[in-house]
This record gives sequence, structure tokens and C-alpha cells, in this order.
Amino acid sequence: MDDLRMLNERILAHLSVSGPVSEHILQYVTICLGKLKPGATDLTEFIPGANKNTLDVTSLNRTYLDFARLVARDIISGHYDGLLVLGVDMAQARALANLNSQQIINMALRWDGLIFTPASVCKHAEELHYKSHPHFATAILAA
Repeated sequence: MDDLRMLNERILAHLSVSGPVSEHILQYVTICLGKLKPGATDLTEFIPGANKNTLDVTSLNRTYLDFARLVARDIISGHYDGLLVLGVDMAQARALANLNSQQIINMALRWDGLIFTPASVCKHAEELHYKSHPHFATAILAA
């Protein structure tokens, strides 16, 4: 759970969401705030391109992929709740579980931008009244 919270903190910081709304989201949300972009075949057949991500995007991609691989290995061993945490299908979980460290480094560095799609609803959280922040955080789970 600490790894998930740390990853979600970094995703919220990347989206420039901070303050009390960030704390409420982190307190209530028990799923990853990023959804993996590539499918299973994209993960297994990834060929590094010429582009290079910035250091902050590379670092965030690496953190996401490391966490996703760890959860995917749990999924493969029978802990299927990880499918909900990551928001992936079984084929993506198998592909993630089979990635080695060098493949993760290459994807983190060479994927065009973020390797996941951040939860877009978080961008609008700071516009809400402060009393609605806990309700907003729980609504993310329902979405």
C-alpha cells in the first residue's frame, strides 16, 4: 500500500494537484491513478525509438512500471485484486510480469511521454469547495 500511495503522490504532483485535496485523494483512493497505455503485444514487442523522455517523465515511468511489474507478479500468482488496482487485463498483467529491468528502463526512457494515462478527473479537484474533497476522492473509485 505504501508503494501505491507513493506512486499516486507522484502522479498527483505531476498533475500539479496538491494541498488538502491531494491528501483526501491519497487517503481514500486504493487504486492506481494511472492507466497503462500499451496493450500486451506493445509491451512484449516494444522497440525503443529515437526519442528520449525528460528526466521527470522517465523517473515517473520507471516508478510506474516497477510498481506495475510487482503487482502483475502478484496477479499471476493468484492475487487477482491487483487487476483492479492497476486497471489492466490478464494479458497486460502477464506481459508486465515478464518484463526484466532492462526492458523497464528502455520503456521508461524511450516511450513517447508517460507510459500511462493519468486520471483526468484529478486535474479538476482543486476547483471544488474544500468540503467536497472527501466526496470527490470516493467518487474517483466509482468512476
